[in-house]
This record gives sequence, structure tokens and C-alpha cells, in this order.
Amino acid sequence: MPDSKPFRPFMRRPHETDAFAELSDFSQLHILARLVKAGSEGCAGPDLLSPGDRTDPRELVQRMKRLAAVGLVHGEVRGRVVHYFVKPKAVEALIAALRGDLHTYPGE
Repeated sequence: MPDSKPFRPFMRRPHETDAFAELSDFSQLHILARLVKAGSEGCAGPDLLSPGDRTDPRELVQRMKRLAAVGLVHGEVRGRVVHYFVKPKAVEALIAALRGDLHTYPGE
């Protein structure tokens, strides 16, 4: 009997696939884009909302928790406000996955 191995056309990389799924929500993508533009300065939670946005602060907290859970952002408490920062290596890994470079995955 020939050696039978399961067919795997590609390896699933959970962080990346979960991150892409999370970014399929336009609001999540918008928040990440604002953090990327902010760079190493980061953004205070309330500054992530657009002017006139009626998003409940609790909803923003939940959105940020979901982005953090897939490894795209992290938060830092400064006084009474949480400042959020993008994780550059995670974003680079997503870009590499879009380019088809499946051999590069910077772990954090």
C-alpha cells in the first residue's frame, strides 16, 4: 500500500486568516487604518471614532478587544484613557500573505 498522506494545498495560519476575517468588517478596517496612520504615536480610544460617530464607547472597547485577539493591536493604559497601537509585524505578515509569501511569518 502506498504511503498515504493527507492532501494539504496550503497550510492554514490561524492568526492571518482570523485577522483577515476580522478586517472584513469595514469599521474594523477603518480603525486599523487610523492606527496605521498614527504610527508609533498610537491613538487614544475616543480618537479612533470619526467626528459625529455615534458608536457607544463599550462597542469600541469590544472592537478593540477583537482586533487585539487576532494580534493586530495592543492597548496601553495612560491615565484614564487607553491608547491603542498597531503591531507592525502583524500587518507586515498580512501584506506578505496577500503577496503569496507563505514562508514568512514573524511570530510575536
